[in-house]
Amino acid sequence: MKFVLYLFCWVMLMSGMAACKQEIDQGNLNGVIGQKPGEFSRALKQKSTGNKRTEAKTKTIPRQNLHESRFAPLPDVDTEEAARQLVEALAAQKVKEAEPFLINFKVMSKLRKMHMSSAAKEKRIINAMVRGKKTRIYRKLRTACKNDKFKEATFESIVLGKCSWVKPENSWNQLGYWRCLNNRVYYHQQGNRKYLQINQMINWGKRWYITSF
Repeated sequence: MKFVLYLFCWVMLMSGMAACKQEIDQGNLNGVIGQKPGEFSRALKQKSTGNKRTEAKTKTIPRQNLHESRFAPLPDVDTEEAARQLVEALAAQKVKEAEPFLINFKVMSKLRKMHMSSAAKEKRIINAMVRGKKTRIYRKLRTACKNDKFKEATFESIVLGKCSWVKPENSWNQLGYWRCLNNRVYYHQQGNRKYLQINQMINWGKRWYITSF
């Protein structure tokens, strides 16, 4: 009887030890239990599991169009060159050569979201919008340079006017941007310093485009 009791106690003791058995460090020397060597370090180096398309798209958007800053970004070198081409186009009475300074489909399609039923329809609407703006600007430029008003004019500088931040979802836009009114392009003509007023410009990064003249 005692033998049976001892046997029963021994079985119970062994069962308890098995249940409480703990795994030990497998030799990784990093305190991680039950993993193969190098598995923990590889896990730490794994890239973000976020949406890669969204991350890539965000990287292509200038920070000046992602967040409102205290001031509008100053025109960059490309904007100054476009303003120079504008003055030269007016001096030569070849307004089409001012196109680099005008809003284009590529920029407008990044800013606008018309919520059309298809991508093709959205593209057509934005294309028509850009063409309409360019047509009106070219018409005013032709009027401005009549009678050699800009003969021998040379570019000096560009100065932004009154600027305001347009938040996303305002004016059918999906991204924020700066809108500046009453901007000035300064130029020299026959010893006199003059300026050309541009009604409205908007930005893509530090690059500025005319949307209304």
